[in-house]
Amino acid sequence: MAKKKSCQNVRAPRVFSVAERELYGWVDEEIFTQPSVVEADTLPELRREMRLTADRAAEGDYVLEVAGPFDRLPFRAQEDRVHFHWVYSELFTRLGVRLPFTDFQKEVLSRCRVAASQLHLNGRGFLRTFERVCLHFGFLPSWRVFLYTYQLHAPPLGRGFVSFRAYQGRKLFDSFEKSIQEFKWHYFKVLPFPGKRLFWLDDEGAPFPWVYWIAKVGDFRVTALDPLKTLAFEFLQSLPAGLGKKSNFKCRWILDHSDADVGAFLDSLLKDMEKQSHFDRLMQRIKEAEGAGPRSILPSSKAHTTSSGVSASSTVLAPSVPPVSSSGATKATRKSTSAAPTKPFSVENEEGVKEDPAADLRKKRRKRKVSEASAEEAALGDDSARKHKVNPIDHAFPPDYNFRAALDASLTNAPIREILEPLVPEQLLGTAQFLACQLTACLQ
Repeated sequence: MAKKKSCQNVRAPRVFSVAERELYGWVDEEIFTQPSVVEADTLPELRREMRLTADRAAEGDYVLEVAGPFDRLPFRAQEDRVHFHWVYSELFTRLGVRLPFTDFQKEVLSRCRVAASQLHLNGRGFLRTFERVCLHFGFLPSWRVFLYTYQLHAPPLGRGFVSFRAYQGRKLFDSFEKSIQEFKWHYFKVLPFPGKRLFWLDDEGAPFPWVYWIAKVGDFRVTALDPLKTLAFEFLQSLPAGLGKKSNFKCRWILDHSDADVGAFLDSLLKDMEKQSHFDRLMQRIKEAEGAGPRSILPSSKAHTTSSGVSASSTVLAPSVPPVSSSGATKATRKSTSAAPTKPFSVENEEGVKEDPAADLRKKRRKRKVSEASAEEAALGDDSARKHKVNPIDHAFPPDYNFRAALDASLTNAPIREILEPLVPEQLLGTAQFLACQLTACLQ
């Protein structure tokens, strides 16, 4: 691992021009005083050890460049230069963020009018954890639900880094770290490879508002949710209950563990009947709303892609660690649910082979159901099993029972008969008789 240099005692006196002071005078003095500690001789090693993209084939689309001796985080590309994007090494090595940013991340940044590099690492941790939990349960993360849970917190006049704070009574995650400062000085530039069009540029080649630092960040708030997103919010809020005194997810634990371990832990929470009920109602509403058009809360039937065509919901597979909840519970088995979530995302292992942990767990669940059914059938015996499988309608009447006559006698209502009789073929007489009995009871 490339060694990181401490930001202590690394000071570079800088005399800024009048134009620079006019453009960046709102920024805190410390941010101007402290340069990046990432140097050119350590960048190649850092690049080899750090994965930037969700799709390994897209690694070559990006070029890394260290900050110049007088470059600072708020600086933006000049008009005659190629637009770049400021990033921190910890985004990729500790939080598992990948390029390009997902639509959910970009939408939250756009609504809050804050640059990605202007957001504190804990704020990015909230975004990443929220996204990962939603994708595991089979629905796309909604920026409305997130901003209904968290609000943007900025220092006076927006002079420094901003973060997210939960509204009173809506806290979902603990901070990634209580006090984390060193990341601020391990920044560098990401530029497009010549001939490549990158995700932070629009169709006209101009950068989106969340690329460079903004003097006045937005104060966007969501005060109400529609019924479907309210169900999603209530379901997510019900999950951490019972994990400990504070009843919050450990953000760092979720980001440090593999998808399989996190999935097993999250599924174990559904053993609670109330949480399972919340989940079932949410998935039922999602199924009912599927025909209403695309929504950010609906499950994704295909890989969720960004404008660059790269899967936006992919994530790196972290080293496997035994899953332990904050309450000290041991690894839990996956619980079968009545409404199985759709395929949330795929991952790549160390050899670059794509895997789908959710599909593997679903396959194991199906095998377990088949084995349980076989064991039950063997216990009943061959004769009992055959009787158990027989359609009760076949034995409800004697073999010479005249179903057609019963149907004719039952359908005394001429309009109903004219509609139903052509729809009843000879091979469905058993079903027709059952329908006739039902109609007779209704007519009487």
